[in-house]
Amino acid sequence: MKSILLYIVLVGLPVAAVLAVLRMGDAVEAPPAVGGEWRVEGAATCAVPDRTFRIEQSGRYVHVLIAGRAEMAARLVGATLAADGGARADVSPGCSHEPVRLRARASGRVASRLVGSIGVPGCAACPPARFVAVRVAPAPAAP
Repeated sequence: MKSILLYIVLVGLPVAAVLAVLRMGDAVEAPPAVGGEWRVEGAATCAVPDRTFRIEQSGRYVHVLIAGRAEMAARLVGATLAADGGARADVSPGCSHEPVRLRARASGRVASRLVGSIGVPGCAACPPARFVAVRVAPAPAAP
């Protein structure tokens, strides 16, 4: 009898816990994949003069890199990417102390397009402008 009770405690309880965690995880949805190289379609914006930027992603946390101009930590909430702070715009002398702000919405589970706005709020030389970006290349897989 003692061995049956010991078996239930050492095997049965961990199996029940794993099954409970798996059941709770059924409702959790992964954020869309947005990592990789992106190209802004149409005219370049003052915040992205060379029309390309890179996104590094780890789950819902992302890091946006705009070639030599800005780096910003961001977060995905659903399919919406919101990034600002920590990045400095060097688009004009009057705006060099202001952060770049990026807001975009991803299309699909593995996003092929981002639609949103990017710019420096309160800066007449680089106001937020609408953009559409297409994925150039996905982020390389982690080793």
